[in-house]
Amino acid sequence: MDEIINALKRMKVVKAAGYDRVSSEMLREGGDIVIILLYQLFNKCWSSRKIPNNSRKTVIVPFYKGKDLQQICTNYHPISFLSDVMNYMQKSLLKEF
Repeated sequence: MDEIINALKRMKVVKAAGYDRVSSEMLREGGDIVIILLYQLFNKCWSSRKIPNNSRKTVIVPFYKGKDLQQICTNYHPISFLSDVMNYMQKSLLKEF
């Protein structure tokens, strides 16, 4: 559980949420209950070697680079919003290795 607590402390708090609509702000403010639930979820994912389908989804938004015409697709680059829950899982696992 220490890895999850440390990952929560290290991650930037942003208001934008991913596909699951759970923001990092919500996870940080959830306290011990959220930490326990994340711990259970991460252990279940680890032992079953499966990740929930919804957690694999990403919201991709085109972001205008600010130069040339806005009507040309190449003047945009994609920004992806991943699930914050899975970002925390990744940070927790990477700390272990």
